[in-house]
Amino acid sequence: MKAAGGYSSGWFVPTETTVTEIAPGVWFRKTQWEPTFIGCNQGWIIFDDFVLVIDASFPNQAEEIIPLIRKTTDKPIRFVFDTHYHGEMSDITLLDKQRRYFVELRQYIGDAIAKGQSLAAIKKTIDFPWYKEWTGVSVRDRAENIEHVYKELGGK
Repeated sequence: MKAAGGYSSGWFVPTETTVTEIAPGVWFRKTQWEPTFIGCNQGWIIFDDFVLVIDASFPNQAEEIIPLIRKTTDKPIRFVFDTHYHGEMSDITLLDKQRRYFVELRQYIGDAIAKGQSLAAIKKTIDFPWYKEWTGVSVRDRAENIEHVYKELGGK
């Protein structure tokens, strides 16, 4: 872990992208800005049962940060907090995928409950191949999300 300190700790080398744990469970990704600006800096905070991403950034960098987060935790990314707005960031891939995940998860589980399926059956049959491509983890491995939505939608 690098200590906080800007230039003196090597954080601001313009040609490098670095990832630093600045406090336990608090990560900072400084992106390069020379010779090519690749996007804004990002961060993430690992809570007890989820991850908060700070500044998902441009779509290309949103895709880059997910594998970096996965190197530090397997907890689900539940929230994204963007500190400012740019027009080119308006279609943030990470937010779109999170929205898709939770919309499809609720739809799948709601339909399964309507058909009388048990929580155990839903856990065995649910499959979102795109989710595994995105996160590197099968949706079935996110039992806490499945259980939460099942209970929320009135499953018994």
